[in-house]
Amino acid sequence: MTVVISRSDVWSRLIGPTLGDAMAGGLTGVVTVTFALAYAALMFSGPLLPQLGVGLGVTLIGTMVVATIVGLRGSLPFAAAGPDSSSVVVIAVMGSDLAARHSPEVAARHFIVLTVLSTLVSGMVLFALGTLRLGRAVRYTPFPVIAGFMSTIGLLIIASALALANGAPVRLSDWSTVVSAAQNPHLIAGLGFGLIMLIATRLWNGASTTPLLVLVAIIVAHLVRIATGITVEEARASGWLFSGVGEIAFVNPLRHISALAIDWQIIGNNLGYIGVVSLATTLVVLLNETGLEAATGRDIDVDHELRWHGAANLAAGFAGGLVGNISIGRTMLNYQCGARTRLSVFTMVGVLALFVAFSRLVGYLPPFILGGVLLSLGASITQEWLMRSRAKLSHLDYGLVILTAAIGVLGSISFAVAAGLALSCLLFVLACAYSPVICKDYLHPAHGDGRLSPTVQEANSRPESGRLLRIIELQGFIFFGNANRLTERVRQCLMGRGLAVGGALVLDFTRVIGLDSAAVFALSRIQQLIAAAGADLAFVVPTRELAHALKQGGVLGETVPSFQELAHAFEFYEELASVDPAPAIRGERNFVGQLTTKIGVADATAPLLSHPRRREREPFDVSSPGSDERSTSHSTPI
Repeated sequence: MTVVISRSDVWSRLIGPTLGDAMAGGLTGVVTVTFALAYAALMFSGPLLPQLGVGLGVTLIGTMVVATIVGLRGSLPFAAAGPDSSSVVVIAVMGSDLAARHSPEVAARHFIVLTVLSTLVSGMVLFALGTLRLGRAVRYTPFPVIAGFMSTIGLLIIASALALANGAPVRLSDWSTVVSAAQNPHLIAGLGFGLIMLIATRLWNGASTTPLLVLVAIIVAHLVRIATGITVEEARASGWLFSGVGEIAFVNPLRHISALAIDWQIIGNNLGYIGVVSLATTLVVLLNETGLEAATGRDIDVDHELRWHGAANLAAGFAGGLVGNISIGRTMLNYQCGARTRLSVFTMVGVLALFVAFSRLVGYLPPFILGGVLLSLGASITQEWLMRSRAKLSHLDYGLVILTAAIGVLGSISFAVAAGLALSCLLFVLACAYSPVICKDYLHPAHGDGRLSPTVQEANSRPESGRLLRIIELQGFIFFGNANRLTERVRQCLMGRGLAVGGALVLDFTRVIGLDSAAVFALSRIQQLIAAAGADLAFVVPTRELAHALKQGGVLGETVPSFQELAHAFEFYEELASVDPAPAIRGERNFVGQLTTKIGVADATAPLLSHPRRREREPFDVSSPGSDERSTSHSTPI
């Protein structure tokens, strides 16, 4: 049998997909290199600029390791991973803080150690979350906190981009730095290119827009340099090109961490930054995986992704690399350009390795161009999370976003996240406290003959009409924020004669999902109020957990009626009404009181009571018709 394969079949099945993966991976690799350079320049700027070669090594080795492991072991065969702006900007802020407090040499030495430790700790956190299958639980972080955190990231990227283009931080609190920056041609050029980037990416949202703009800008900058007669050395000396970069230096983490010159007190003072980097990386992984799952229509195991992100960052940390995670932008770029297999991952990593081999080209890059790239990125993040979220949130939630972002920019990012979580919990408690805990509140007449008493007033004016039940159906979670409202409702019910003497109040917990100690205390108080009014208090408790909580708090006991269903409570009081249809006071519920009422003479009961002997009986059961399950128990005192 001869199999004939046409040229079109070879192209469509073999050459075409392979070429598509290779081209998509190559373009994604170029974009990844662009952002890696920008992130390295962002972290190692100002006093740390002489160590930019080390920064490039840390960034590139981390990108290569994380991109390889996540790309080959992740759920998406075309995943593109690497450093992310959320974690990089926190590390950059940490570096600026170190440079402001210590000499450049001390700051650089400890900054490298802290960067590697951030990668290792993030890897351990991600791996632990994935192993314990807690990926879904981390998604419970309130959206206003995430929006505030991402808004902080966007604003800090803008501030760092301005510092990169200006050559020094621009502090709004120091008016002299603002005036000096406004006259700096480097900053003006960076702002101009950032604006061009922002407009171009809005008009042409293509895959090659960013790398083409960067390439054109570099060419134009060198053409202007040549036309003005400025040499490369002069351009580096005046700040138009990176100076003193040298070769890319790779970090040996064990040598740096075990060095005697490391002051561990400095390391301990910056552990908060490491925690924020771990939190940022975890949130970005979860958000990006969720977005990619929706965009590509593929099922993604979040816990699987967390485990391999953890393994990738642990490997990157031991290799002396920067923390990284899957990038939704570069992954979608790879996907839209035709990548469908893991060949694109090999191509992307090959482009990164090729750039490492020609690392001296970094000395020909203008800082203001990378500053413009970061400025455009920060503006996009700020617009997405700070401005567009306004239409999605309530006034309180959006106020929380603004407050979190303000604390993060003016104070500490870790404190901003902690404050945002605390305020979110407070807003949640207030919202639950104002939600109604009472679902229904109505009357149910219990008569032995089935007659109805339509009103409470009629039941009180004609006690012989039967026992009047008041049913309060509860819902939600009863806690300290709303338990007092239930007590006040019962008190108003008693003051307004909403419960007949000898009647009963039935609290139905069928729709209740839980309660705390404050709710148990409130129920004890309700029990006291009902007893003082001469009425009964009964409970409908369908679950063992709620029953255990009530018994533990002393609310449920042997003499307190409790039922599993509300219908059983109705049957019980209907039967009780047929036996004792007209109680006048609560004391007549026992046998002696009922006997005295029937005879009419109190002293006549004494001879009769000398003959019976007390015998203990098990509580009798009241079950619904056709059901053999024990549903409730109630003891009648003798």
